[in-house]
Amino acid sequence: MTDHFLFHVKECEAVMGRCHLGELKTTSWLFPSVLADARLTAPFEQALTSQVLPIALSGRMPLWLVSGLVAWLVRLANSPPSIWLFEPRLANYVPVWPTSVCRNWLSQMQVSQLPTELFQEKNPEYSRHLAEKAYPDVGWPLAAEVVQVRTPPREQLGFPAIIHAKPALEQLLADCSRSLLALDGPMPLWLAAAIAGELTSWPSLEVLAVHAPAEGGFVVVQGNPQVPVGTVIPRRQPLLVAIIGDPQHGKSVLSWKLYWQLQERKVLRVYRLDADAYSPTPGWSLNPLTKPIRDEYKRVRGPWSDKDHETLANALRNLKRTMLDLVLVDLPGGDHSCQPPLRVPPSREKVFQAVDKFILVYCDGSCGKYPDCRSGWHQALRNLGLIGALAAEVISVLDASEELPGVSNKPNVSSSQKDGELALLPRWRVSKLQRQLVRETTFAIEDLSQFILRLTRPYDLATS
Repeated sequence: MTDHFLFHVKECEAVMGRCHLGELKTTSWLFPSVLADARLTAPFEQALTSQVLPIALSGRMPLWLVSGLVAWLVRLANSPPSIWLFEPRLANYVPVWPTSVCRNWLSQMQVSQLPTELFQEKNPEYSRHLAEKAYPDVGWPLAAEVVQVRTPPREQLGFPAIIHAKPALEQLLADCSRSLLALDGPMPLWLAAAIAGELTSWPSLEVLAVHAPAEGGFVVVQGNPQVPVGTVIPRRQPLLVAIIGDPQHGKSVLSWKLYWQLQERKVLRVYRLDADAYSPTPGWSLNPLTKPIRDEYKRVRGPWSDKDHETLANALRNLKRTMLDLVLVDLPGGDHSCQPPLRVPPSREKVFQAVDKFILVYCDGSCGKYPDCRSGWHQALRNLGLIGALAAEVISVLDASEELPGVSNKPNVSSSQKDGELALLPRWRVSKLQRQLVRETTFAIEDLSQFILRLTRPYDLATS
């Protein structure tokens, strides 16, 4: 009769005394919709109807499942006196609700406390995106917040006592009356469970959601009629911006400069992917003294293979499921051992098709080595049907006095329609793209990073 239940609940003796132990039986049908399914809640309801005892949860559960289950248990009329969760690192059960039990347990165990700075600042742009996904028929502004949970390194992470996070939660919500709150960021199960239990009784909060990368968004663990429990609110996927161009034009140095510039702004979660398996540019290779080591790697490693392309394409697709905001992809410059050069060799098309936007780096006519760089890359992208994804161009110059910020150049009336559209692209003249100058930031780099920052924003809040 109970074979169709998700949890097996039995009465037993544990660290908290007599309790109802809920053990996860299967993960074969763990979908967010199960949060609204009686197969999840019925065994706990039956056990608590028989006798009100503490609840202990055990099993490998996703964040949204343990958060949703704790939120449901706390709201019950005959809610358990306490809720405990198995913590593998302690090989025992730890309390996650209520705070009084957490406090007593913490004093007995003498474990480290949670940091006071547990939550990062709110992101209004991200909140608007989430609100419009959750409430498509309600106009903005809507009372919504997306909060990034920031946990310290694992070796410094204190064990659960939500009493230490409570001041941070109160400060987070004290200045606003939010009806929708989403928790974004990696966190241990006990922390997600403790936050869900604490926020369930918050008077203004109608909807609580937690980030679930495997589900592609936020899973609602406490809902209302508009956004029921188990709903998946799609998360804005990270933008993949590839730096393309011929070899020795400064692509890798530009990607490093942009990465460091955007990291310093601390408004985006940025990742730089070195996508050139044959000729990578890790941080250490930017030192001219390490050039022989890099050359030796290239000799031993050998040229690209079909498996390399497939692995890279899969890596880019997987990055779309992460909690990043922006990925800068340093793509290889193509095969120039033949004429005409193969800027997108066979089987590399899948790599380019996994990217959202491209920034082309080229030298003007004075560089001489690859005079057809710009036109060649335009044609390569056009052959793939990706010319519309070309977002900007960067002209690599030697003299800093030649630098210009991005401008929309007027199209040449004598050119074709396609070339006219490309002439409207924002274009920068950037100097100091040599390896030994990689750490030097120029005003053109700052301007270009602002442009990329705007690319990642789905809304212009200034005109809202």
